[in-house]
Amino acid sequence: MRDLNYQLKLLCKHSHEGSFETRVGRERQLSAIANQLHELGFRQLKATSLKQKHVQTLVDLWLKQDLSPGTIKNRMSCLRWWAEKVNKRAVVAGSNDFYGIPDRQFVSDQSKAKDLAEERLALVKDEHVRMSLRLQKAFGLRREEAIKIQPRWADRGKYLHLKASWTKGGRERTVPIRTTEQRAVLEQAKQLAGLGALIPGGRKYIAQLRIYERHTANAGLSKMHGLRHAYAQQRYRELTGWPSPHAGGPSKGKLSEAQRRRDQQARLAISKELGHVREQITAVYLGRYYTMQRNSTNRPTTPALEPPTIRGLNEAQAAAYVGLGVTLFREIGPPPIRVRHRNIWDRLDLDAWLDDYNRRGRAKEENLWPEKKDSISVRTRPTGGSTSSCQTAAEYARALGLKTETLPPSS
Repeated sequence: MRDLNYQLKLLCKHSHEGSFETRVGRERQLSAIANQLHELGFRQLKATSLKQKHVQTLVDLWLKQDLSPGTIKNRMSCLRWWAEKVNKRAVVAGSNDFYGIPDRQFVSDQSKAKDLAEERLALVKDEHVRMSLRLQKAFGLRREEAIKIQPRWADRGKYLHLKASWTKGGRERTVPIRTTEQRAVLEQAKQLAGLGALIPGGRKYIAQLRIYERHTANAGLSKMHGLRHAYAQQRYRELTGWPSPHAGGPSKGKLSEAQRRRDQQARLAISKELGHVREQITAVYLGRYYTMQRNSTNRPTTPALEPPTIRGLNEAQAAAYVGLGVTLFREIGPPPIRVRHRNIWDRLDLDAWLDDYNRRGRAKEENLWPEKKDSISVRTRPTGGSTSSCQTAAEYARALGLKTETLPPSS
């Protein structure tokens, strides 16, 4: 195994960010990227050697291969993760527009919502898999969430609380418990799982995932992510009073101004329940009322957001105010003001932050993020139990060529 492949593999194994599938996918993507860099002539690379020329060369290759925008953006996400882990965030531009990557087309004209009939569900022989499917339908959960969930721990009375380790992207969230049907499913799940997850004792997640895949296939069930689409469309009808575009809802011209505001509020709520940080992604589940228009570069554009008139903004409003996505804003934006249990961004602070950012130059010319010290402690103190030194950290540091420092003995 080449040095770069080995070091990237170590980076991935050292990190516990995101769900199991996210981590596996990230490791595969980075391994493929390392192989491409080798084929492009960068033979002596280390993980800490990532430079702008490597990123640009890769993007040029992907564009030349005519890969879909979604595929390229997924790979860019992996490159940004790599750059962050070796303290070189500024090597990869924050916006994909910098590289000329076109916007991805999320919205299909066809609804992907699926129903789960009881007679079809009865064909699934494994009781834990059946319960996971019921939870997917009742709460709009992803497959991994419905397998890993610990129902008794997650039940908080009026809502379901999902741990970060269960979810995609490592973002914990809550889903409201609104109906008697949801409550009944949850109580059945609690009875089946006991104090644990919907994974029988002694079995690991990956083994249960394979069982889920086998039993659903044997029952003739496929693309069960469609249950999540059906949940989103049901929630939209509850919140607005009319069906979504994918479910045969009215055209934009038939919505009043008040109804359009209700549409926007419903999409924001559904996006949060589904665990997405962008409201735009709800178009995949619900459809859009407007027709995508194209600009001079033949790339789709969405209607411009109205600038907020209030001074105190939430995270989504603050990100829109400075023209960034929520994820990037969360990484590089200014800190919020804490008001009770809420984070608020002052528009005046955002204006000052933009002015300061403009003075310091663009990310491709200058590192605008504070660098962390390139050192990893040889001794790591765990949160509980033994306080012995952790050899993994030392090996990890040596493999990446980082300096190490020894912590004083714990008292």
